[in-house]
Amino acid sequence: MPARQRGEKRKQRWVGATDAEWAEISEGAQAAGLSNSDYVIRCCLDGKARAGTTDVALPSPVLQRAVKAVLILEELQRLRLVNDGEMGEELWRRAVGAVDAWIEGEGDLG
Repeated sequence: MPARQRGEKRKQRWVGATDAEWAEISEGAQAAGLSNSDYVIRCCLDGKARAGTTDVALPSPVLQRAVKAVLILEELQRLRLVNDGEMGEELWRRAVGAVDAWIEGEGDLG
């Protein structure tokens, strides 16, 4: 969200929302560390900025669950390979190295 220009003041605006909608906005704002107003503005403007792209933002709880699932699967696979002995540990190290190299080659993904 771009910063306000110097001297530009916010004006009070009104939006209609159900109690359930406002509760969802409030939860999202709190999770993002924003006021409800800043959260609504950010969501609207970010959505506008993405309209012409294929970049789809996922809600934070969805991303957190996805990351957790990937990390759990990663740890389970690592343990499986390590339990296979020296050959498994070497495979794990090679896989991690190959992925690190790919990420480094792709630039900053995060």
